[in-house]
Amino acid sequence: GPSPETERVALGRVAAARWLVPVVAVASEVTESAGVRSDTRSDMATVTLTAPDGSRALPMFSSLAALADWDPSARPVAVPAASAAQAAISEGCDVLVVDVASAHAVVLRSSMLWALAQQREWLPSHLDPHVARAVARACDDEPAVTRHRL
Repeated sequence: GPSPETERVALGRVAAARWLVPVVAVASEVTESAGVRSDTRSDMATVTLTAPDGSRALPMFSSLAALADWDPSARPVAVPAASAAQAAISEGCDVLVVDVASAHAVVLRSSMLWALAQQREWLPSHLDPHVARAVARACDDEPAVTRHRL
């Protein structure tokens, strides 16, 4: 896979870009007349994807063509990466997935999702001061641990 430095640089580019988040029409009111059901009202909803293991992802796309390859009926909403990440978190997603229907689809892991949402630079866990502090606190409470290193 890519090196942590390559991922850090790439995520910086992701953070600086605008992305297309798909919304789709969802029936919010259905009526039935003479045995025929019809949608009388629909709302627009953000799309989330669920993997077989139950993890959830918010898709985002780099172009209209990439979005249309995935679902031609989805409508694009252009947003900064931070807004897409914040939406993913509010929808209970674990990751962001970029250009999901393409050969170059990329999954942005949970740590990357949170860095984007908080508009801070992503660092690999072994270099992240937040992780270092959490590990140090956990080790402080364990008398059997005499030292630790990330």
